[in-house]
Amino acid sequence: MNRRARHLAAAAAVAVVATTAACGAGSPSASQSGAGPVRQLTWASVLHHSADLGPAKAKSVSMLVALRPGGAAAFRTWAVARGLRVSDVTASGATLTGTPKALGAALGVAIRDWRAPGGVQFLAARTDASVPHELAGSVRGFGRITTLHEGNSMLATPKGIPPKGLTPSDVMRAYNALPLAQAGDFGADQTVVIYEFNDGFNQQSLDTFDRRFNLPALTPVVNGKDKTTDGVETDMDIETVHMIAPGAKIVYDDVYDYINSDQDTFAQVFHRAFQDMDKKYPGAIWSASLGFCEFMFFQPADFQVLDADVATAEAHGTTFFASSGDTGGLDCTPSKSIGEFPGEQGKGVAFPSVLTHTTGVGGTTLSVTATSDYADEAVWTASILSQGTGGGVSQIVARPDWQAGTGVGDQGVNQQFREVPDIAADADPASGTIVVSAGASSDGKDPTAVTSGGGTSLSAPMWAGFTALMNTYLRQHGGKAVGFLNPTLYYLGSHTPTLPPFHDITLGNNDFYVATPGYDPVTGLGTPNVAYLTQAILGLQKGQKS
Repeated sequence: MNRRARHLAAAAAVAVVATTAACGAGSPSASQSGAGPVRQLTWASVLHHSADLGPAKAKSVSMLVALRPGGAAAFRTWAVARGLRVSDVTASGATLTGTPKALGAALGVAIRDWRAPGGVQFLAARTDASVPHELAGSVRGFGRITTLHEGNSMLATPKGIPPKGLTPSDVMRAYNALPLAQAGDFGADQTVVIYEFNDGFNQQSLDTFDRRFNLPALTPVVNGKDKTTDGVETDMDIETVHMIAPGAKIVYDDVYDYINSDQDTFAQVFHRAFQDMDKKYPGAIWSASLGFCEFMFFQPADFQVLDADVATAEAHGTTFFASSGDTGGLDCTPSKSIGEFPGEQGKGVAFPSVLTHTTGVGGTTLSVTATSDYADEAVWTASILSQGTGGGVSQIVARPDWQAGTGVGDQGVNQQFREVPDIAADADPASGTIVVSAGASSDGKDPTAVTSGGGTSLSAPMWAGFTALMNTYLRQHGGKAVGFLNPTLYYLGSHTPTLPPFHDITLGNNDFYVATPGYDPVTGLGTPNVAYLTQAILGLQKGQKS
């Protein structure tokens, strides 16, 4: 779910007076130079990762044609001579229709049937059509030949998802976390801190969720003021951790409560929150389903202090997961432009996921089998809605030494700066989890209302829950809590253990970057195979490097 607009609105009391929040400062150039290569790489990736089913079987296929002034008559004569039909003629264009065989022969392309990894079947030309020499004076160019479009969910049509969303057991099975749970490792010795921003939870909804899935009752520890607002996002965050690690203690911490005066900056507020949680719950796992444009509200000095805060907590055993954002890489879109596509002007990454000592979490669309086992994944994206997984390259945070491996620094990013996210998990509301929340009801008062959770707000607590399970297992088998996880993740990403710890996502894109083999600034190193990842980490801790 996209919480960016609501967070910015809720944060106005701080942001308007924040001494470091120079709105728009450091905004990138409005150049669109990166858009073309991304689109071309995306289409090449579509066909490369789709199954070729052979010559197209459709009775007809259509495409758009861009005409030159006065070129319609000559173009029509050319088309009719080849058994093709021209319609919808305007001064600038027309529709060209024919059988796949006839159209392909006329344009010198092979039109085939394909099946995308998400299960969508479509037809498309293997290559784009060029303008024949005899049409150079009448045709500017030909459009793309394909029946794949946003209306059929592009590539990421989730398969096997129950009508109301994934259940706790579905999530555990899909990401292979059941072996840890079946061994009795439910995170009972773990504490997970859920950071929120002026958003509450509904205890009755949590109780309903627990009864529905036969989970132990949970009453989160409230740090600060008890929020009575019915926030779907906070209910989702808490329920996600609880369904994966039902034995873990969950602490609700509203960063908004750390505002002492209207002169406080974002940096000051988070500085207090990080220090407070480290002092009260040393070694806890942190999860933040929130984000703020890195250069809109912060300066490098702010990040130096805040990253040091996180590093101190991680020295005590903490691991910090933060959502990469839900606007497809447009996390620096000015609030007045939300809902529009500002291009490079809105391009950016979010705090706190961009901090060196934070593990940034991107989002995918998950498909499962009939038995809820893992099937495949693609990038979560809905570009028409300016939604989808965040990801990109920082303009402030230097690239750490541990961020290395196949794919790092590719796609024209600035080699000097940190890329996010580091890893990913399910985020598409169409493949999301069942959430019980009063905030999902029409009047906000029914604590039994059900919705489907999504967004990278789902991905971060999902990883926090898995890490609680991993920490318990590791300690019971002679290891230790994972702590600062990023160096280990990138090491494993580069050394390929026998049992792969990640599902490498290679299909799809956000608004600026493409999923590729290895690391990419869309889904990072990929999504977890929890059991394999745990065994790989245990092996490293015991000195068994691959």
